[in-house]
Amino acid sequence: MKNINVFILLTGVLLLLTLSCAEEEDSKTGQLLISSKFDFIHASVSGYDFSSGEYLPYPGGGEQPDIILDQFRLLDGSLKPGFTSPGNQHGFALIQEFNNMQASLDFFNNDFTSADTTIQFSTSSDTVKLYQVFLLRTSNDTYVKLHIRSIQMTDDMAGPYLDVLLDYYYQDNGTADFPL
Repeated sequence: MKNINVFILLTGVLLLLTLSCAEEEDSKTGQLLISSKFDFIHASVSGYDFSSGEYLPYPGGGEQPDIILDQFRLLDGSLKPGFTSPGNQHGFALIQEFNNMQASLDFFNNDFTSADTTIQFSTSSDTVKLYQVFLLRTSNDTYVKLHIRSIQMTDDMAGPYLDVLLDYYYQDNGTADFPL
C-alpha cells in the first residue's frame, strides 16, 4: 500500500511539473483582442504589453503598452484599423499579406520561423487588413509576430470603434526566431 501511495504522489508531482512548463510556454503564444474603444472614465484606450502579458491603459502614466489599436477615418467615412507602439522607436514591419485565412495561418504557424531584424520598422502601421502578418520590435528589443485573424466594427452610443483579433508569438529572448 505504501508503494502505491508513493507512486501516486510521484505521478502527481510529474503531472504538475509538466503542466507548469506547458503554461509557461503557452504564455508566449495565443490570441489577443485589442480595441480602439475609448474609455471615457479613464480617458484612455487599452493596449497590450507582451512582456507582462497584461492590458495597460494608454495614456496611463506608467508603463506603456507594446501595441494599441488606432482607427483611421477615410474620406468615404469608413473606419480602418492601424497599430501604434507608444514610446517605441522601432514598431511594426509588414511581413506578408494573404487573400485567405488558411494561407495566412500556414505561413504564420509553419513558414515564418525567423525574421531579418535589419528590416525597416515603423512606429505606426499602415491600414491593417485581414490575413496580414506583421513583426513587432518592442521598446525592450524583443520581437512578436502577429497574424490578423478578424476585424470588427461596432457602433455604440459613444461612437464607432474597432476590434482586431490577432494571433501572436512573443519571443522574449531578443531574437526574431520563432521555433515550431
